[in-house]
Amino acid sequence: MNEQVTNILNQSITKTAKIQQLLLLGLTRRQVADLVTNGNYGFVQNVYKKMLEAGRFGQQPAIAACPELDYTFNRRFGIEIEAYNCEKGVLARELREAGIAVAVEGYNHNTRDHWKLVTDRSLRGNDTFELVSPILEGEAGLQELQKVCWVLDYCNVKVNDSCGLHIHMDAADFTIETWRNLAITYRRLEPVIDSFMPGTRRNNRYCKCLTGISERSITEAENIMQLRSAFGNDRYHKLNLEAYARHRTVEFRQHSGTTNFTKMENWIRFAANMITFATEIFNRKSFYDAVLDDMVEVQNRGKKRKIVRYEVKVSDGAFVIGKAVRDILWPHTAIVTSITRANKNEKSMDNGGEKKTYAGDTIVIKIQLYDEEEVKQCLYNLVGRDYEIKELEIV
Repeated sequence: MNEQVTNILNQSITKTAKIQQLLLLGLTRRQVADLVTNGNYGFVQNVYKKMLEAGRFGQQPAIAACPELDYTFNRRFGIEIEAYNCEKGVLARELREAGIAVAVEGYNHNTRDHWKLVTDRSLRGNDTFELVSPILEGEAGLQELQKVCWVLDYCNVKVNDSCGLHIHMDAADFTIETWRNLAITYRRLEPVIDSFMPGTRRNNRYCKCLTGISERSITEAENIMQLRSAFGNDRYHKLNLEAYARHRTVEFRQHSGTTNFTKMENWIRFAANMITFATEIFNRKSFYDAVLDDMVEVQNRGKKRKIVRYEVKVSDGAFVIGKAVRDILWPHTAIVTSITRANKNEKSMDNGGEKKTYAGDTIVIKIQLYDEEEVKQCLYNLVGRDYEIKELEIV
């Protein structure tokens, strides 16, 4: 569809004709307004109304949907079930009778190829225990967990508010972008998640809130070590990043204790879907970026594309002075990778968390381009012409 949109936008026809073609293609009125009329929604709405009255649509134009994510559950996971009211030896015997490989062990953090029953001194009640799974995977893992829950129910296992349910999800394939996105997603969804958790699981010493962690410290983390540091290297958060060092997992700690398989399954799938969202949706191009990329490619067909890293220095009186980096209209595809302050006493960020530019600052920019001279002129218009633009390398 992106190529069709680009072709329509490049035609030498009236705005009205472009709007009509884009609406018939299935774009929303808001998308068309952004692409054709510089956000003038009313103009597009009038065209749409006339088309509707004239019967131009066989049916209501379809909304251009975001590509659907694949939420198939096939991730490896592990589970820790805290409970009481059954002696470990008795429970182990019943689990083995049901075909579940299990061993009674002392407290440890070792991953086994069997289920293990261990002690946990944080729990209250008679005959307390923690039942820890081996590495499980996808739907087959859920089936094994369901069998375990049948045994727990048969043995009259109970939970109270000292018990929790901890889920480990495989994080071996996470990039730092996935880690950051997952942390931000959980942080922003925390009030929603809290709403379907009991009060004892909304903020206690074993599952602390993420709202106390600044979003800026998350987004600025360049690796998992820095992100763990932003969490205070504390494993007792609702989202435990410390699990990565030992198990190459991320641990979801917030759920209350339960022996109910449906609740466990729902929480496992919820966590897995959140990871899928953090991994895929943030990494997809927006509709407008995709269209713009296609337009740039069409306009520069036949030209050689290259990726360059430039070093620019901000002149006195330059347009960018005092402006936040994210508010500056840099050339398309430009990414600011670093800023070195000329004045060492100048804060890297203001009190609002914005990176602003000042005279004398040295900015390194990575950019994909077709016309080097055009890009340089654009940069000179932004940072001034007192200093020459340096080409550091061609990627």
